Amino acid sequence: MKQKNVSLLAGVILINSLLISGCLQSKSEVKEEKQETSSIYGDSVTDYAEKAIKESDFDKAGYYTISSGGVYKFAGDIGSASKRYAIIVNIQSNETVVLDGANKKLYGKCTYNDKGDNNVILCSGSGQVNIKNLTIDGDGSNAIRIGDGLKASSSVVNVKIENPAHAICRPGKSGGGGIEIGKGSMSDCKIVSGDDAIKASEAGASAKGINVTMQGNGSSIQFGYDTRCNGAGHKISDVDLYGNTSLDEGDLDETCDAPNYAAIGGNFATKGISGVVTENIKIHSSKNFRYIVKFVVFANGEVSGLDIKANCMTGITKHNSKGKVFHPIVIVVKGGTIKGKITLSGAGVPSGDKIGDLVKFQKSAGSNVDLTINGKKYN
Repeated sequence: MKQKNVSLLAGVILINSLLISGCLQSKSEVKEEKQETSSIYGDSVTDYAEKAIKESDFDKAGYYTISSGGVYKFAGDIGSASKRYAIIVNIQSNETVVLDGANKKLYGKCTYNDKGDNNVILCSGSGQVNIKNLTIDGDGSNAIRIGDGLKASSSVVNVKIENPAHAICRPGKSGGGGIEIGKGSMSDCKIVSGDDAIKASEAGASAKGINVTMQGNGSSIQFGYDTRCNGAGHKISDVDLYGNTSLDEGDLDETCDAPNYAAIGGNFATKGISGVVTENIKIHSSKNFRYIVKFVVFANGEVSGLDIKANCMTGITKHNSKGKVFHPIVIVVKGGTIKGKITLSGAGVPSGDKIGDLVKFQKSAGSNVDLTINGKKYN
């Protein structure tokens, strides 16, 4: 009898052990599956129910505010040519927002004066924002701004920007720009821009697979607009650039601080900037850019590891505008440091000493230059 009880007890223990093991295994599998799913957009997104965004959700002033994580999906087009809206996102470090346009259109207005910045979609805070599958009609200083404090995993994917002239928010100045990506990334976007189109100012910023058509001044690819470019690693690749056909407006001073009408431009005013890289850039209408490359380095600016590559599909040439001659490559160093290389290819693009005729190089006392342009050294 005693032996039978022992055997029975052993059987119960074995069965319980198997049940517990199975439960633990099941929980582990569920946990792993959840992590795999949520890793697409961030740790907590799958915990949120999808929320539809409708035009009626915007306030009387035309704003929709997102202050908590989740998936927000357009239920349809929002606005019209005569009725425009803006979106403001502000989230904390433990939150992720996915803004899915669902291939719909947002007729945008800028947040200038009303909300303290000049964007159609303004994203700030310290969390993660992923914007995708959206067309924006009209823009501000930016159609989209991914704030500098947001995570590097923030992204803009499959976004189109149209008709920037709708939101000329700065009287007497140009129309709006494109997308500022902070330290995040953008890919597979098409931008018609009235000002800087791709803004990559923070360390880790990247863009790939972008098509840009400029309608105003600024740069198609802009590193450090307003002198802001920070940290290491800024990479733009696989971009098609189409220029502005009007070259008689805007900046008429090659050595000024603004790289207006440039295919690739940048103002550098901070130390420790490295790895400013472009690859597979196709400039389809070189003659419609005043500058192919224009960089200005200020006294506190320090740029190393510069590696600019671009294919000028129609060659490069000087421009004449209002009695002045403009060089397609302009490098102005105002006491700072610039080290690296610029390589331009394409039919008829010269190299070696011959490139010198197309370069405007100016440096002031205290500058540190070690730059190669198509094989010609500048120091």
